[in-house]
Amino acid sequence: MNVKALVLQWLDAVVIQRATRTNGSYGFIQTQPTDVKECPEPYPPAAPIWCRGAKDSWGGANWFVTAATIERRPTAPAGMIPAGWLPDDQFARQWRSFVTMPEHPLTSLP
Repeated sequence: MNVKALVLQWLDAVVIQRATRTNGSYGFIQTQPTDVKECPEPYPPAAPIWCRGAKDSWGGANWFVTAATIERRPTAPAGMIPAGWLPDDQFARQWRSFVTMPEHPLTSLP
């Protein structure tokens, strides 16, 4: 919901501008499990879609990004995992800014 502008910018770079992996860069993130528990009981199935917790609706662990970096090569720096290809420098900067935000306010529901 909150990544719409970023996705549209990525699509513009890839579909309209025809960026390829010969240009651009790669994003990498460092993560940490979350221990947030803001879900009402019983959890699930009564949890609303905006509920935040340490587990998602399928039982998988939720986490947050503690650091993000942009590299020209697709090799992850030590302690980081690949986050994907970034088609241009402007998108890369906006991606890093977005993924390192401490909170992503809920702006709209589906």
